[in-house]
This record gives sequence, structure tokens and C-alpha cells, in this order.
Amino acid sequence: MSKMTITNFPPLGYQLHLGASHLYPTLLDKTFLTFKKLFDEYDIKKINTQSFRSLTKSTGSGLMLSDKIKNLGINADCMRVIVSAHGLLTRDGGDTFLFKRNAKISKPILDIADLFIDAPVAVHIVIAPQPAYAPISEFASKGGARILADNPDAFSWVDVVNNIKRIFPGKPLILWPIEDQISQSVAFVEGVTGLKFNNSERETIRDLAELERFAEPEKKSIDLGATKILFETYLNDLDFIKDMPDVKLMLNTATSEI
Repeated sequence: MSKMTITNFPPLGYQLHLGASHLYPTLLDKTFLTFKKLFDEYDIKKINTQSFRSLTKSTGSGLMLSDKIKNLGINADCMRVIVSAHGLLTRDGGDTFLFKRNAKISKPILDIADLFIDAPVAVHIVIAPQPAYAPISEFASKGGARILADNPDAFSWVDVVNNIKRIFPGKPLILWPIEDQISQSVAFVEGVTGLKFNNSERETIRDLAELERFAEPEKKSIDLGATKILFETYLNDLDFIKDMPDVKLMLNTATSEI
């Protein structure tokens, strides 16, 4: 039997999954479908990306977020609301937006932030080591090695975190450095949902994670020098981010040491 963990979030605690493309894009949705009875038992609700997109389009109506979600059948006194907004953060400018030091924030992203101005929300971001993240490694394999050599911080996750902190000022940010998409999937799902699953349920979650897209490079032709730079950048990122205010780095789920 799964047991609810103790959380520091108010009764209506929104858990917002944002982040870079193709990093656990549908794992939460599939987990909720698989264990719907369990989540109903603990009064944990789920808003999928399509439904959340409709909420962002209704901004400016003067209604509180808790009022808006009533149209989705979610009451304000439920334990948690898990919000899948995967892909919405980068839908205009692609992943390059994330890594720009002073990125111009688009209206859709501001609409997302406006929904949560007065709401208790924790923002969950999944990242991966830069050499294992396709948008970066493929860039390096197509001649970007020189750019990386001149500017090793060009694809630092620190800039990603700072951009998201600008969008959601004062909101807790929970960063998940995923180095093994299968073995770390359970910790991610448990961290977002607040539930502790039993061994059988955990095995099911790992099976679901194995089917997920995870932005792994299709080619292993990345320049070895660029690979070294990118991995050093990743380790430096973790070392820096762990001391950032309002950011919780889930290092206990990763395998790298800093």
C-alpha cells in the first residue's frame, strides 16, 4: 500500500512540470492513468498539457487559478494538483531559449507565470548531462565544438535555472538531474506526486519510463573534446546550483559526484 509523504505545501499545492524538450514528456500522465484509483484515493489531481494550455489562454479574466480549475472538475480543497506543462516553456523559441543568458520571455511563458502569481506552486525541471542531451550534443557534433571551446558556458543549465527563476520569482524550483531515465524515474514521480509507491508499483513506473522519449543523441559522433567540456560544464552546474536560493537540487537521485 502506498503512503502519503509529509509535504510543506498548503492543501492545494500545485506541482508544475516545466522544462526542456523530451525529458519525461508523458511519464506523469501515464503514471496517473495507470494508478488512477490510487491518486483518487489520496485526492491528487492531474492537469494534462492540453488542458493547461486552455487555462493559459484564459488569463486576464480576473479569476483566481483555483476558480479556473473548477471547470476541469478540480476542487480547491484537494491535496495536490500536478500540472503537466512540458514543452510549453520552449514552444516559441525552442530549446535555445533556455540557454540564453538574458532570454526574451515570450507572452505564452508570461501567461503561464501569471496563472501562478498568487498560487502555492513548486516548479519541477528535469535536466540531463549536456553530452547526453540531444539538442546540445547534436549541435556540438555539427561544428559547435569550437564555440564550446571558446565559451564552455554556452550551454550551462545555470542560465536555464536563472531564466526560470525570473519567470517565477519567489517560487520554489526543484531541479531533477536525470542521468539514468529508468532507475531515477521512481524518485521523480514520487517527488512530484508526494506518494511513496510499493515495489510492484515502482517496477511499473520504471517500465513506463523505459518507453519515454528522453532526448538521447541519435549519433555518437560528438567530438571527444566537446564531450569533455560539456560534462565538466554539467558538474560545475550542479556545484553552483546546489547553493542557489529557492532551488532544491535532487542530487540524491543522480549518480554524479560534485
